Order: sequence, then C-alpha cells, then structure tokens
Amino acid sequence: MNVFQKKHLFFPFVRLLKFIVGLAVSVQVIVITYNHFSGYFLLDGFQHFLFRLFRGTGLSVIAGILISYPNLFMIHYLNQSAPWGKKTIARIAVQFSFSVWVAVVVAVAFTLFANLLTPYSEELRSVIINNALIFAVVNIMIMTVFEGWIYFDESRHAKQMAENLQEELSQIRFEVLKSQINPHFMFNSLNVLSGLINKDVAKAQQFIDEFSLIYRYVLETIEQPVTTLG
Repeated sequence: MNVFQKKHLFFPFVRLLKFIVGLAVSVQVIVITYNHFSGYFLLDGFQHFLFRLFRGTGLSVIAGILISYPNLFMIHYLNQSAPWGKKTIARIAVQFSFSVWVAVVVAVAFTLFANLLTPYSEELRSVIINNALIFAVVNIMIMTVFEGWIYFDESRHAKQMAENLQEELSQIRFEVLKSQINPHFMFNSLNVLSGLINKDVAKAQQFIDEFSLIYRYVLETIEQPVTTLG
C-alpha cells in the first residue's frame, strides 16, 4: 500500500471533498462580505454576489485539494521523522513554514489564473498579497484540522485493536484453562473408577455410564464460549 492510498484510509476522497467544499463556501462568504462592507470590492447586487461565490468556491475547492494532499503527505512524513512528544517544537516550526509556503504558491498560481479569466479591477499585486494571506491562514487551519482528525482516528483505531487483542487473550486463556482441566479431570475420574471396580461393580458401571455422558456433553459444547447453568 503506497502513501497515497494510506491517506485515503483516514480521508476518503468523498469525505475530504465535503470538508473542502464546506470550508471553501464559508471562507468565500466571509471574504466577499468583508470586501463589500469594507469598500475593498463592492458588489453590484445579489447576482453579482452569487457569481463571485460560485467562481470563488470552484477555484477554492481546486486549490483546497492541491493544498490538502501536500499537508497529508507532510503529516505522514513528520509522524515518522518528528513524532509528537519527541520533536514537538521542530515539528510545529516545519509544519507552520510548510503550510505558509504551500499556501503562497497555490494562492499566487490561482490568482494569476483567475485574473486571466476575469481581470481584477484592483491592482494585481495587492490582490496576490491579500489572497496569499487568506490562503496561508486557511491552510494553517486545514493543517490543524488534519492533525486533530488523524489523532482521533488513530486513537480510536488503537483502542479498537487493544479491545480485540484483549478479547483474543481472554479466549486464549480460556482455551489453555480447558486444556489444563481435561487431563486433570480424566486422571481423577480414572482413579475413582479404579477404586470402584474392586469395591462395587454396579457403581463402577454406573460411573462409566455417567462418565461417558459427561464427555459426550463436553465434545458437543467444547467449541462454545458459554453454556447454560443447567
């Protein structure tokens, strides 16, 4: 299983896409609303708002996917080279720097692409800086969410494995106990039968009949983990 497939164990594409779309819509609504009321980019009406929202969300989803997978690969790499609890400070520094760097690269690329589709009325340089800051903040949030998400899933998985191992251990102990009981029971029963043969043949025959019934019952129920008290 390669690293890309391992990412989808915790982050199936559908789940990841839902997360990115929800985040993209939320960020676009906040940014568009803030830009309008601050006078940075005034909207002409509700249709203009929808146009900006759909276009921004579409580009943000693509950018989010391009950002998310490098984040996941970086987390996978740091879990091996700088695990939490051992190199925490170094890990935080690397993740912060990496998140900002990836966000800036993607922000510049997508701002230039969006400008080709519909040229910005504002100065392109200021738009790039503004988008880079927004992408950097959002990517730090995404990296934090991924870290918490992976930690939760791995903790749940480890707990489930521990419960399974405990159940298997209990079953092994039960089987060992049965294997220890059977020879002791057989040995004690034969000693009793040996004493009865010399003293009371009738009781010895009755004992053999009862003994055979017991072992027939044992053979029928030995694979069952529990049985009735009766």
